[in-house]
Amino acid sequence: MATSCWLGPLGGPGRDGRVGEPRDLGALSTLAEERDRFIAYPNPLRGTDVAFRYWSARPGEARLSVLNLEGESVAELRHDGGDGTVEEIRWSPESLSSGVYLVRLTAPAAEGHVTRLLRLAVER
Repeated sequence: MATSCWLGPLGGPGRDGRVGEPRDLGALSTLAEERDRFIAYPNPLRGTDVAFRYWSARPGEARLSVLNLEGESVAELRHDGGDGTVEEIRWSPESLSSGVYLVRLTAPAAEGHVTRLLRLAVER
């Protein structure tokens, strides 16, 4: 489908615009800022569910490792990511007690894999 034929809100066959195939705009895209971000929300976690958001540069399996401050693994999550998309992994860490945890994401990059690290605070 050509980009000028998009049928979403305010779009249609009479829509003006450049004709062509959709493509990645790289640094010009508003998503460019999101590509290097790995976030958890809510953080601190006071409820039951947390969501992790990351950029998946190509299809493949992403792995989340949740570690306590002694470096022991308390959870492992796996997620199949898309191709050039922002992905979200939801998790219900009901067994975690209050404290600070490290979350390590290993996800497919343009070539190889990328590893990101963040702190997750849990308040019970």
